[in-house]
Amino acid sequence: VDLVDTESGKVQVTLSWLPVIDDSSAVKTAAKHAKPNDDSAKGLVHIYIDSCSGLFNQRDPTYKPSPMVRLISNHEKSQQSWPKYYTNDPIIEQGFVMLIRAPYTDEIKIDVIDTASKKDDVIGTCTIRIWSLIEQPGMEYTLQPWLLKGNSPDAKISMSASLRGLLPPQCSPRKGQRPSEAGVKTTENFSAPTSGLSDLTYDDKVLPGRIRLLIHKAEELEKKDVGGKSDPYVVISYETQRAETQVCKKTISPVWDHEVWVDITENGDNQITLELFDKDKIGKDEKMGRTTIDVRRISKQKKLSQIWDNLIGCKSGKILWSAEFFFDTMVQEPDNTNFSKTEEVPAAPEPSVVPVKSGYREENAVQRDDDIPKPSSIPVHLPEVDETPPSISSPDSGYDNSVSTKEAYTPDEVTVSSPADAVSTLGYMGNVLGGFLRVTVHRAEDLVDKDIGGKSDPYVVIRYAGQKNKSKHVKGNLNPEFEF
Repeated sequence: VDLVDTESGKVQVTLSWLPVIDDSSAVKTAAKHAKPNDDSAKGLVHIYIDSCSGLFNQRDPTYKPSPMVRLISNHEKSQQSWPKYYTNDPIIEQGFVMLIRAPYTDEIKIDVIDTASKKDDVIGTCTIRIWSLIEQPGMEYTLQPWLLKGNSPDAKISMSASLRGLLPPQCSPRKGQRPSEAGVKTTENFSAPTSGLSDLTYDDKVLPGRIRLLIHKAEELEKKDVGGKSDPYVVISYETQRAETQVCKKTISPVWDHEVWVDITENGDNQITLELFDKDKIGKDEKMGRTTIDVRRISKQKKLSQIWDNLIGCKSGKILWSAEFFFDTMVQEPDNTNFSKTEEVPAAPEPSVVPVKSGYREENAVQRDDDIPKPSSIPVHLPEVDETPPSISSPDSGYDNSVSTKEAYTPDEVTVSSPADAVSTLGYMGNVLGGFLRVTVHRAEDLVDKDIGGKSDPYVVIRYAGQKNKSKHVKGNLNPEFEF
């Protein structure tokens, strides 16, 4: 082609027409046969952003942001919508097209940004995983609301997405490519590694029950300490419940495999918050990012296994978790299939604790040694009921975590355990029996004022045999209520 706006010059180019197809098997086959350094487009995705809703700031409900939607893919420059000024429910109505080169791993991150803030704060975020899109009927997500993770628990973005495959040209423009590599077989069936949109649906309201949450690990975290490492841990919080994982020293790819139980009240908060911190010996622990888990999604799906979530409020990082929901009326024991920790662990022993109905909440399961013998149980008196709460075993702890219902405690509803064999002795107090002890710290009174101004910021730490649980801080109070 002759160059214009110059005295002389030519440039050699090759143009090829890539046929567009809607056959998902062809896209899967193209992904399977892709070469390691093959950066050719395997498909294109069209995303239509209709609107956003519920972009409220919990700290200042009267604040109105100026939202803009930004789309980020693995290979291309980010694209963004026009900003909408001073509204909590912006109407976007814009479409975007992006190329897909690696259907296995490509994903499109969608951020809703407040352009009115100095740092373009992210209000909420969600992710479209391309392989999940391929598994949908017609390789399409119809127009529907998606949950936005961020500071607004009810924030949603309404959008649709569709994918179309691109077949290579019959004559490749790449020098030296053999004709046999140009065509793509379309008859081969290839199974997808992940599920589709079905695991993104959620219930309309928060249902009562209990969630078993397992924090597996995190990757690609920020380097906060000298030497390019961090000491990360996770804080899990829901309403007044709070739990922490152990600290993993000097790593940006920590593995926790930490299990926690969360009590969910009817029409309560719909988000469980996961916050990552870098443990520091001096000063305040640094934030390393956060994400949220919608309890309505877990109650709808019953079980979600090995879910990766990108962290927000940080430069990089993602966290892997699993969750399972138990309704108050469930009577069957939970199925541990496909809900294991990141490493293979031996099977858990038979249940050793009998449930006791209680009105108190249990923040976290307290673990004990694996070698504690199992007691037999003797029912004293138990009125007839239709439901029995489920119990779940922690694979590495050797005990069962019995789930109690939300009904109030009455003296008639008691089941006790017969004495177990002693596992150790404690002086004059006699034998220590194996079992599960529930401790609730309600409040404290007449504490000593430790701060300037005659107040204190008290909290409670419970320790037993290497186990540790910590309550929330109560600011400026000598008569704090913990209910921990």
